Amino acid sequence: MYDILCIYMKHSLFKKLLLTSVFLLFTISLLPNTVSAATYYHDGSGTLSDSNSWWDASDFFVSGTNGFLPTSGDTGIIQSGITVTETGTVAVDYTLQVTSGTLNVNTGGTLNVDTSGTLNVTNSGTLNVDTSGTLNVNTSGTLNVDGGT
Repeated sequence: MYDILCIYMKHSLFKKLLLTSVFLLFTISLLPNTVSAATYYHDGSGTLSDSNSWWDASDFFVSGTNGFLPTSGDTGIIQSGITVTETGTVAVDYTLQVTSGTLNVNTGGTLNVDTSGTLNVTNSGTLNVDTSGTLNVNTSGTLNVDGGT
């Protein structure tokens, strides 16, 4: 086996191919492996955990596509004129921005702002938690109310 490898190594084409392959593999291994955070917009048609209600564009179906769920590092926005009603239990481990929109946690609904989650209610945004609804903010989660109610 060693003799065969030595014979192949003597051929300059094989040698160039081998060196090029090693160089490319090394270069690729140095590239950063990062995923960019995304921003998604809720259309008000379902709950926070309904992927068909999250879009990648603020004008929804006009220029965007749906089928997304915000995850850690992402931002989910409930914009002006949109009302989202939560009746089940949902965990937010991303930044949820209620900007001039409304988020209702109705009777039996639970909204958990988890360790890496943030809930921002700003610019006349509204967060309503019914008497039998629950809002839990984990000790490392964040709730910001700035200009909202």
